[in-house]
Amino acid sequence: MMEIIKKDPSQFIPTIKKERRLPSYLKQDEMLDLLKSPILLDILGKRDKAIFETFYSTGIRVSELVG
Repeated sequence: MMEIIKKDPSQFIPTIKKERRLPSYLKQDEMLDLLKSPILLDILGKRDKAIFETFYSTGIRVSELVG
């Protein structure tokens, strides 16, 4: 019959810390160019403008916006 271990023997083994990198971002002039880029004559251009404005004004992540 097998014995049940009451304590985790691996609890004292240190874990490896993964380096976290800084997120990339657009400079202000790049963002202003992006906000000017959609062609507002059709519904897709208006949608794109709304997406860009949401990014710029809230700081939301892409995964949060699409998910």
